[in-house]
Amino acid sequence: MQGIACKNGDIADDITSLCFDNGMIIETAGPEDEVIKFFSPLTVSEAEMEKGLQIFVKSVEQYKKEKLKKAS
Repeated sequence: MQGIACKNGDIADDITSLCFDNGMIIETAGPEDEVIKFFSPLTVSEAEMEKGLQIFVKSVEQYKKEKLKKAS
């Protein structure tokens, strides 16, 4: 299991929601749900791992575009 700590739970929730919209089920963890948790099965293939990482990167990019547009 690996995790990525976000500044707060709202950011983690937004990113995991975008991941879900893009076809990936992922959870948050931590006392304030501020950690995005990667919990892959032991049988995950390299291709599946790559696809998951692509979905995650796409979701983070979408989050950045949405938040930066609102801040401008």
